[in-house]
Amino acid sequence: MRIGANSGINGLNGIPSKRLLQSNKLDSTLLAEIDPELRARLRSGPNVYRPLLSFRKEQLIATCREYNLNFVEDPSNSDTRYKRNNIREVLDFYLPNWNDSVV
Repeated sequence: MRIGANSGINGLNGIPSKRLLQSNKLDSTLLAEIDPELRARLRSGPNVYRPLLSFRKEQLIATCREYNLNFVEDPSNSDTRYKRNNIREVLDFYLPNWNDSVV
């Protein structure tokens, strides 16, 4: 999908387990009063970590059951208004085991 959006070779990457969340919308008057080193770190933004990416959904659901936790799934994951979900739905229908080789 991203390769079709002119993303180049980076479009072939999956979701990274860690990435920098860039923030260009910080208040400049607030930043002026902060230590320069901290200011530079705030401008570049915090890191976003996704520690559960290496686990299969079934493993996460089973662990939630074991510890009596509710498994919550983002409702947008089944919303077919998003291209990624349309593609996933078609692949699941025609190739039921396609996702096994992706993980």
